[in-house]
Amino acid sequence: MLLAAAFVLSWLWLTERYNFGLVSPTEQTKSTFLLSYNPASVVTRFEIPLGTSAGGGSSAGSAMPWYRRDVVHNVDFKWYFRPDHADYMAIVAALFKETRQALIASGAEIISEELADGRFTVAYRVGRTTGRIHSDWQKLSGSVGTGDNLSLSLQERLSI
Repeated sequence: MLLAAAFVLSWLWLTERYNFGLVSPTEQTKSTFLLSYNPASVVTRFEIPLGTSAGGGSSAGSAMPWYRRDVVHNVDFKWYFRPDHADYMAIVAALFKETRQALIASGAEIISEELADGRFTVAYRVGRTTGRIHSDWQKLSGSVGTGDNLSLSLQERLSI
């Protein structure tokens, strides 16, 4: 009985000490950049989309002290355009430029970047947070009832 009580008390102490369990994704675990980033104004300067969608989810990783503890935030933006109407190269170039400026303004260090073929990728770091932004343009012209779409995906990982 004493052994069981000692085990339970030890486990409670370890749990409190090392914060076992999952780490909750909250607004406090998002970077300043992710909290304030909204690329919609950049897109609408060039073309008013037929439709938009923005969504995101968050997930948490293991919190055992010998494993890497992460909180991951994902945000996706998507804009739909009339087929062959939007100047997608100009939109993507402007998104790339504005995204870089927003990252730098939020204190992020840009680790790598690439702008090619109407797509871009930017990897960044802010303290213990690393992030990746990726754009993709899909030309769906020629299909009945479809249009072109531009998607922008953000993923941030905070290592605790």
